[in-house]
This record gives sequence, C-alpha cells and structure tokens, in this order.
Amino acid sequence: MNALPWHLGLLGTVRLRGPDSRETRPERKLAALLALLALEGPTHRSRLVGLLWPETREAAARNNLVQMLRKLRSATGADLVGGGELLSLGSALDVDARRARDACTRGEFATLHRFGGELLAGLRYDDCPDLDDWLLAERERWTEWRVGAAREEAARLEREGRYDEAAARTRVLLDLNPLSEDAYRRCEAFLRRESGVDPLPETLSLLADIERGRLPAPVVPQALPLATLRPPTLVGREREWARMEAAWQAGQVIFICGEPGAGKTRLALESMFALSNDSAFEPTVEHADAILIRKTLCSGAVIGTVEKSLEVAGGPDFYRAFGLERLVRDVHGAPFHPLPEKAQQLFTGRLALGLEPVA
Repeated sequence: MNALPWHLGLLGTVRLRGPDSRETRPERKLAALLALLALEGPTHRSRLVGLLWPETREAAARNNLVQMLRKLRSATGADLVGGGELLSLGSALDVDARRARDACTRGEFATLHRFGGELLAGLRYDDCPDLDDWLLAERERWTEWRVGAAREEAARLEREGRYDEAAARTRVLLDLNPLSEDAYRRCEAFLRRESGVDPLPETLSLLADIERGRLPAPVVPQALPLATLRPPTLVGREREWARMEAAWQAGQVIFICGEPGAGKTRLALESMFALSNDSAFEPTVEHADAILIRKTLCSGAVIGTVEKSLEVAGGPDFYRAFGLERLVRDVHGAPFHPLPEKAQQLFTGRLALGLEPVA
C-alpha cells in the first residue's frame, strides 16, 4: 500500500487524489459505494449490491461489485477497499466527509465551517430508490450540521466583537436556510447596531410570517428521472432480437410471449425504434405495417401498466388531487396515433391476405 494517504473528497464534486497529487473522478456508482463505506463503516456486500443494483439478480450484482473493485484496484494500484463479505475502506484513505462529521461531533464549528459543498454534488440515483433515500437523508443531515456550525460561529464572533465576520457567517446561514428566524434576528440587530435603522416593514412582515409558520412551501421543479435522461441499454436479448429480425425479413408473423416483467414490451419498443430509424426508412406499406404492429403492442402494455398503477395508488380521485390525471389521459391517447388498435389490425390482416391494406 502507498506510504502516503489517498484523499477522497465526497463534499462537492467527488474526487479521488493519490499520493502523486493526481486527481480522478470516480464514476457514479463507485462514488456511491465509497460514500456508503465512508459514512456507514464496514458494510456487507449483500446490502451494497442491493442498494447499487436493485433490479439485478444478486449473483450478477455481486459480479458487478467484484468488477468495480477490480477496476478501482487497477486504476489506483492501492487497496482502497478491502475485506471479504464485509467491505470497508482502507486505512490509507482520508475522507473529507468523515473529518467534517468528526469536527461536528467534537463541537469544532470553526473547523466544520471550512467544509463546503453538497454530499456527492451533482450525482443522482433515482434508478436506485433505496440508495437515493439514503443519500437524501445524509444530505439533509450534512445541511443541518452546516446550519448549526454557521449559527454557533456567528454567535461566537458577535461575542468577540468581530461583527463583519459574524455577518458573513449569518449570510451563509441564510443561504443554507432562507427561513432561519435566528438569521433574521441577527440581521435586525446588525442593522440597528451598525446603522441605527430598523429593517423595512416588508422584512419585519416576512419575519413574522416565518415565526408563525405561514409561509407557503416553495415550489421545487421536479427534475426528469435519470432513467428518462439516460435510458437503459437493452442487453441480453440478442437471440430474441435476431429471431425477430429474421422473421420480419421473411415476412412471418411475430408473436412475443413470456412471464410478466420479462421485457416483452421493451423488446417490441426497441424493435419499433429500430424499424423507424428516426424516419429514415423506405416508406413502403410493409414497413409501415411492421411499425404499427409494434406501436399497438407497446401502447397497450403502457395503458395496462398505467391503469393498474392508478388502481394501486388510490384511483382517479387520488391522481386528480395531485394533478396527475392529465398524464393518464395523455397515455390513453397513444393508440390513436396514427391508427386505433382495431384499424391497425384490419390494416395488418388485409395486408397478410394479399389485399389492399385500405379498402
């Protein structure tokens, strides 16, 4: 192992720096793995793979973990993660988030104040729900520590008569918690002490609303899910894909069957996308027929999923209350673009019989 420690930065942009001061950026799931081990301590492989690859069979997920650790060892030349069934970080790794936590535990607020940035900043894990929940809780805890440190530091600096520095800490407190009553009280006192003026009536009114809990919750725009921004790649269906392509080229009927959740709709959807090829295809009746068949299969599956989800979530009234019923109606419009199901079946049937597709 290297004599000099490695440094892992989890606060702000994740970075890994070696003894030679060379810095690398761990990929998303490796960053999450390192954060889990740093903040949770020694952790069983079974828990790690469940958090990082929730939709993957355990054997395959464990293999993913082995490959990830092997790549980390190969890239760094150091045993930064070790252990058998119970994994932990190596002793050569210094982690900023752990030092920040230790400073908070010891009440060293001036030290804690020097740490900044969000935990795993810029990284999202909405494809790993349990991991996403863990990270949200850890980020909230880190914000609470920073709020507490800024508040304690502002009070200490005021007691020492260092008002400019105290005002700077109060601004940090407001950035972290815009509804902090303590911060507004400090600003009010600062104005009176330094300028001999009272805050504007609007500011006092805002403070009163904060104290009474009257402020409406801020509207936070919802980001698109990661699976939408970066759709998963279709893997493990090469044989089925080849059979579908061969049947399509031979003009045969294609029938897709399998267990629920096996990926039948996804296979049909990817096949439709491949045939449409971003509209760069020969506009023949046969080609249009193949695309329409796949569109009907996919829209039917999506509608069935939405209706079942609606039923499980509480019915139309629940969705109406949360403004989501419109999305359900949009999904129900899918079969009519460009042909309803029955019209598409008639189109396909006439073509299969050698007749003109449109009578």
